Amino acid sequence: MASLYKYRNKFYLSYNINGKRITKCTQLDYNKANESKAETAKNKIEKLEKENKLKIKYGSVIPKANAPKASLSACADTYLKTIKKVKANGKQDNHSRTFNTVMKQFQIDVKPETDVKTISKNDIRSFVKRKENELSNASLQTYLRYLKGFFNYLVEEEIIDKSPIVKRLVPKTVSKPINTFRDEDIDLILETAQKKNSEYYIIYKFLLKTGIRPGDIFDICAGDFDFKSKILRVKISKTNRTIDFPIFEDLKEFIDENLPGIKKMSKEEKVFKYYSVDRIGKTFRKILKELKIEDKSYNLKTFRKSFASSLADKGLQEGDLADLLGHTSTTTTRNYYKSKNAGAIRGRIEALDN
Repeated sequence: MASLYKYRNKFYLSYNINGKRITKCTQLDYNKANESKAETAKNKIEKLEKENKLKIKYGSVIPKANAPKASLSACADTYLKTIKKVKANGKQDNHSRTFNTVMKQFQIDVKPETDVKTISKNDIRSFVKRKENELSNASLQTYLRYLKGFFNYLVEEEIIDKSPIVKRLVPKTVSKPINTFRDEDIDLILETAQKKNSEYYIIYKFLLKTGIRPGDIFDICAGDFDFKSKILRVKISKTNRTIDFPIFEDLKEFIDENLPGIKKMSKEEKVFKYYSVDRIGKTFRKILKELKIEDKSYNLKTFRKSFASSLADKGLQEGDLADLLGHTSTTTTRNYYKSKNAGAIRGRIEALDN
């Protein structure tokens, strides 16, 4: 029987014709208004399926032979080639490296030689149950997002009929308070970094002033800075998008003072070419240990959270904040930073009273 489901915010149909599972986009946006149209399309397909079964039954159509087995490890290797990007320094990008980590963990529950067509909801349920005790809610959501992308790829390539990951197996997102740097801590961290190596200080300060993801700043080239238009073009590896980040006055002063050589570099030259996420992350953890800062919530992402939280506290609109962070939707921005806007809201309420 045909099935109707959501994929990439569209209604999709999956059905059998001549013994082969076919996936088709209805081109209808996934919303309440299009539900009846999508059901009509499904009914037409089911009618086509029945007619095809009768033709097969009476010999007018010969079904295709069963597809050969496709192991989990082989499919993972094939999928990795479609998402893998090798950086100039020869290292693997963060996106494909994370997928490798997720797949290694998944293969503890589902053996590498397993035929992907036999992977079921129960396998996903077992994986989720085991990892719930080991990972934070946010990390588990990330793991499942990578697995979902993998299985959706297998559906698109017609290797499997339907993804084993269904909505009810995905744990609900738990909203937690946003952890940001305490003023006294970040001052000490930056001071210590500057003593160790001025480059570390510049990178950490740059993260704090832009909120750019740590993995993305090492892809920034001198040519991405357009000082005439006051724009920094940032490639976001997570979503394969490029955003125009405004070079505001405070950021410009920081660049002029700490990165004066940018204007003399070739356009293709990386600004932080001698550093990587692993290197600055390792140094950051050493600094925390050296300063005996016990807050386990501090990591490289805290620079981004502190940047966003500071602007939200000052009353920057959600749409503007979403653009700065490279979010595709203000929903993401609101979920993570709405609590930090309380100060600005309080100010507006007090202004009404006055």
